[in-house]
Formats: sequence, C-alpha cells, structure tokens
Amino acid sequence: MKKIFALCSLIICVSLVLTVFVSCGKGEKNDPTDANESNVVSVTNGEFVFNAEVGAESTVIKNNGEEYQTLNYPTNAGYPFDLAYAQSHAEFKDMNFDGQPDFYIAVSVNGETIYYYCWLFNATTKKFDFSVSLSGLTNISVDSDNQVIYSTNTASGEVKIVAYVWANGQLTLKEVYDNEDDTIPPEVTEAAQQNAIGTVTKPAKTTSTPAEKTTKADKNNSSSDGSTTTTKQNKPLNTTTTAPGRDGIEVLTGNINDGWY
Repeated sequence: MKKIFALCSLIICVSLVLTVFVSCGKGEKNDPTDANESNVVSVTNGEFVFNAEVGAESTVIKNNGEEYQTLNYPTNAGYPFDLAYAQSHAEFKDMNFDGQPDFYIAVSVNGETIYYYCWLFNATTKKFDFSVSLSGLTNISVDSDNQVIYSTNTASGEVKIVAYVWANGQLTLKEVYDNEDDTIPPEVTEAAQQNAIGTVTKPAKTTSTPAEKTTKADKNNSSSDGSTTTTKQNKPLNTTTTAPGRDGIEVLTGNINDGWY
C-alpha cells in the first residue's frame, strides 16, 4: 500500500512540474517582446502612439495598443504583394511635408523597381487616407529638406528621375530628368539616392554643370524656329482617397512605365 501511495505521489509531482513548464512556455509566447514584434513599426505623434502591423490583406494600425484603423489594400494594383518583403519594408514617414507621420509599405520588388502602397495622415479626420498619387509611383525618394518627391526608374542602363512637389494638397509634376537625352544634375541624383525609401536600387551617378542641364520639358516646349509651344505633360493622378476594401472596387494604379510621370 505504501508503494502505491508513493507512486501516486510521484505521478502527481511530475504532473505539477509539467503544468508549470507548459504555463511558462505560454507566457513567453504572449510576451510583447516576442520576435513577431519585428513586423510592427511604431511612431509617436502628439496624442497618438501608433503601431502598424502588416498583414496579408490589410495593415492594422493601433493607438496605445488599441485597434485604431484597418488599412485595406487595393484590389487591382497591377503588381504582386510580397508579404515577407512588405513586413520588412514598412515605415511611418512624413511624405507630404505637413509635419504628420504618414505610412507606406514597399510591397514588392521586380528587378530594380520597387512598388508601394502609401497612406497620408489626415489631420482633420485623424485617419490615414490611401494616396493614389504616391502609390502609383515607383522607387520613391522623400527629400524633406527641399520638400520634393522623386521617382526613379532605371532600365537598360538609362536613368529617369521625376521630381514632384505638393501644391494645394496635390502631388504635382515639377521636372523630368532623363540621361537618355540630357545629363542629370548631380544634386538631383544625390537627393534621390540619400532619401530613397524601401531599399531602392540607386541610379548611377552622373555629372554636369548647371549651364549644361536641359530638361525634356524644355525640349518639348521649344520648336525648331525658337518659338515656344505648349505640350501636355503626363502627370500622376492627383487623388487621395480612403483605401478601398477587398470588395471589387477598382483603384486606379500603375507604374512609371504606364504614364504615371
């Protein structure tokens, strides 16, 4: 009888040890410092402490740990969404130079081309609005010092850098630099390189003097007799809308090769 009692006691002790061990293990998984937190980016903006957790179909924005807004992705962006890449290339960043932290995800890369989803923080509604204009650009650089957005395209050894500025809340074409016909000013190349977001392949550096710089816009506006003509420029769709849900709503998107510059 004593042996049976001792055996039962031993079994109970072992069960208690296993229970404590499993409980500790579960506690570690729920620890906020878990490795999964590497997929979460954060920013403090006055009354807000935002965290963004990038998922396969949407990004969840939390404020002080409480769910704040769900950012749905476009349904027909025209380029793939790479979850692993997106989770490693998301950031809060002021992209329209209003002092508010906006949010972007570099969603995929194809060769030397980076594609994005971008949202701008609306200071009036306190919500993030999907930016069709920014999301239609590739290889974005945000030059905060000069308040210029650059979109770089490198193909077949040729480099094109397109500069945009914000005018009345709209992303507006400023200038096009193309080393196929013209030489890109070194200060433009440097700004595009140093302010690139989402691990963008940097264009080859070129040299010129200010006197030598001629933009394609200048060429388009000058005829052979020296007179000036007006040529329509292809500009991005200057529209900022709330991100649509995955319900079949079409979103106008594209890339730099489809006339978005």
